[in-house]
Amino acid sequence: MKILQISVGGIAVKKQISQKSVLLWRIWLTVLAIPLFFCCGVLLQFLLLWGALLFIAAVILYLFAILYYFPHLYRSITYQAASSRLELQKGVFLQNIIQLEFSSIIYTRCTQTLLQRMFKICTLQLHPIGKAATLPQLPVDDAKCLLTAIEETGHEI
Repeated sequence: MKILQISVGGIAVKKQISQKSVLLWRIWLTVLAIPLFFCCGVLLQFLLLWGALLFIAAVILYLFAILYYFPHLYRSITYQAASSRLELQKGVFLQNIIQLEFSSIIYTRCTQTLLQRMFKICTLQLHPIGKAATLPQLPVDDAKCLLTAIEETGHEI
């Protein structure tokens, strides 16, 4: 979803994280699953039943994550930025809603891994008074707009 503005006519617009995040999560899971499948193959050589059970469980969990969990996670992470606050919603099974006032944000940090840099997305960490909030897999342009909106409240980043 492309960013148009932080708010349109004073009304906050609900936005999603980058669509590329599903592909990025699938790449990471595949990289992590390769050693697990290798261990299942080694275990199959020595303990056929336990190796087969572990392999079947690993395949079921892998397919569940790839086909169900990651697409639903993408749709569940939304944020809404108004003129002076940010509302972040996360969660596939249990929904977590965090509301932050821009004036309470003390420190922000925008990080990128190598894969995130290739996909032009970043992770924005917001450190307000209290518990920190993270916006994962945010397009770089959206992160810059949010950082600009936070800076306009008069707080140093």
